[in-house]
Amino acid sequence: MSNRLHILLIDDNPDDRLLIIRELSQEFPDLQVEQIIDSDGFDRALEAGNFDLAITDYLLHWSDGLAVLRAVKARYPDRPVVMFTATATQETAVEAMKSGLDDYVIKAPKHYVRLRAVVRSVLEQARSRQRAAQLEMRLQELLNRLNVGVFRSTLDGRLLEGNAAFLRLLGVDSLEQAQTINLNEVYLEDRSQLLERLKEKGRAPEREVQLRRADGAIIWVSLGEVLAENAETIVDGLMEDITERKQAEERIKASLEEKEVLLKEIHHRVKNNLQIISSLLNLQSRYIGDSRMQEMFKESQNRVRTMALIHEKLYQSEDLARIDFAGYVRDLAINLFRSYGIASESIALKINVVAWLTIDSAIPCGLIINELVSNSLKHAFPPGRQGEIHISISSSDSNEITMIISDNGVGFPADIDFRSAETLGLRLVRSLTEQLGGTIELYSDGGTQFKITFTESK
Repeated sequence: MSNRLHILLIDDNPDDRLLIIRELSQEFPDLQVEQIIDSDGFDRALEAGNFDLAITDYLLHWSDGLAVLRAVKARYPDRPVVMFTATATQETAVEAMKSGLDDYVIKAPKHYVRLRAVVRSVLEQARSRQRAAQLEMRLQELLNRLNVGVFRSTLDGRLLEGNAAFLRLLGVDSLEQAQTINLNEVYLEDRSQLLERLKEKGRAPEREVQLRRADGAIIWVSLGEVLAENAETIVDGLMEDITERKQAEERIKASLEEKEVLLKEIHHRVKNNLQIISSLLNLQSRYIGDSRMQEMFKESQNRVRTMALIHEKLYQSEDLARIDFAGYVRDLAINLFRSYGIASESIALKINVVAWLTIDSAIPCGLIINELVSNSLKHAFPPGRQGEIHISISSSDSNEITMIISDNGVGFPADIDFRSAETLGLRLVRSLTEQLGGTIELYSDGGTQFKITFTESK
């Protein structure tokens, strides 16, 4: 930091001026002093303004220290002024401090050394105030450029201060105009609970709220409010215009709702078309006398119904990305029981499904369940034999899905390797498991159990 110091030295006594210069020269080697001994010299120096600090005596033959102080502060409020005097009273010192005096030193030998410290101190304080003012100015410029409103008000809504951005948000041209508005009445929200929270907690949650401007226009703002430090009724706030963002969100929401309606309509139409195909297969099967061919048509019809049911569930769902698979499996199994004419009294159905699946996984899983439950209904229980079919689906924290379809019937034939069996149903099960990127295992102890595991994509 440079030690060069320019001071105005205002004192009638040449000896006192010399003493001050000698003391300060020890602290500031590059000291430059303009000595003022009359009003004309003071007026010229004040007009030029080429000084960092003013040191004045109180008693002057042409004026007094208070008048000098007030003249300097009126022109240069940030320039420090020190009074170095032996004649001022305590009342004068108090009056001077009220007028902006930075410090004073008594003219006495034991206080001379204090003059250097006082000058150093008031200069540092002045620099600190200047830095703070510059920072505040830059912050205000930045907030105004970002259109962030800064304000101070009372709890009852009376505006005390507001920057240019805040005035623009209110739709007014001046602080005076803004102060005619009660801030508690411009927000389209109930302020009573928020004001109670402000008084109790010292701050209100940052929130998005609508504001009615002076011209009647309604905008969205993000608003944060806190009680001012050491003040119980003063509120400091930040406000930002978020109208464009809210309008964009509304456009996106409307677009998504429109696409959701279209997607539901697509699922609805796909379901209807699949039901038409199923009905056509049913009609066609009536003209076929071969029982084996009729069975093949029934299996195809069940597969089509399985896919149609997926689209029906999606059409009815609030979430078009995932399916509540428990309800789907229950309806699928009931359709299969009805298709094969199986009474629930002879074969019990046990379902334990705790999983939501995406459509990419739901259709293959539905077709697998269709094939394996159909096999159980056709082959596991000879006429007169009762039993149970279990369908269990669960998911882990790592999104691994485990699907188990089992029965307690006669068991899978020991002479058939399900991995190489050429029947259409088992080939479909193997192919669909590969499509899911999963694995399949068969257990034949006390019936038949197929266990399929795969990882559900997020």
